[in-house]
Amino acid sequence: MNPVPLPEHSLRPEDYVPGRFEGRLWVEWRDCLDSTNLELMRRPSLPESEHPLSPVWLMAGEQTAGRGRRGKAWKAQPGHALTASLGCELPPDRLADVGAVPLVAGIVIAEYLATLGVDVMVKWPNDLCRVLPGPRRTLAKVGGILCEMRTRSQGSRLVIGCGLNLQALPEGLVTDQPVAALFDTLSGPQSLALALGVGQVLLAGVEQLLAEGFGVFSARWQHVDVLAGRPVRVHHTQGPRDATALGIDAQGALQVCYDDAPGHLAVVTAEQVSIRPRAD
Repeated sequence: MNPVPLPEHSLRPEDYVPGRFEGRLWVEWRDCLDSTNLELMRRPSLPESEHPLSPVWLMAGEQTAGRGRRGKAWKAQPGHALTASLGCELPPDRLADVGAVPLVAGIVIAEYLATLGVDVMVKWPNDLCRVLPGPRRTLAKVGGILCEMRTRSQGSRLVIGCGLNLQALPEGLVTDQPVAALFDTLSGPQSLALALGVGQVLLAGVEQLLAEGFGVFSARWQHVDVLAGRPVRVHHTQGPRDATALGIDAQGALQVCYDDAPGHLAVVTAEQVSIRPRAD
């Protein structure tokens, strides 16, 4: 699963303590945190820079309280995973398309990994997956994205958390769904280079979204949408319903056709439901 020679970075994680600039992005490393998202959310301010968003890419060697969507624990094996978050300060007039950030993050990360020869798809709204060989096309999760906002009178702080299974997972790991890794093995310099690359493409994605809106990402989503045309189970608070996923609308909500309402196109949001592929 190491299809192309991966770049290596000349610096070490400890060179990012307390932090340093990589281009326009302020980068920090911490050996251990409860959560990179929580750390950026609770900071009173982000380091000042010439960039209008004051972006910070915070990486951690280990997380003790990582979280996924809906508060689920995100368990990452130290040394085997990327755990990092991008923090940005947004002015009040730049919030119109923020709800689409998880989709944009998935798109740009999948596209970046494709340049390294790794085929990754996105399961709406925020999971990164590989399609396992075989007729059932089973999805194995390789990563996830968690976006959070902290609103204040002078603007809002956007935090995008990213967890990726970088290399082979320990045997006997118990999970509630199939999981996979991006690579067989990665050296420390390779892992750091990949982590910095993910931070840079996330920032570029946020910049483009704020400048041009979500519409410019619609065609790109179609290339990474692993649910399109698949039978899925839509989990509502009222219970599950079977459906077929039919892409997204202009705002990034999922379009489905329920099995018990053929011919009717329904729209669901990430706040309303969770989605699991069906085997049939």
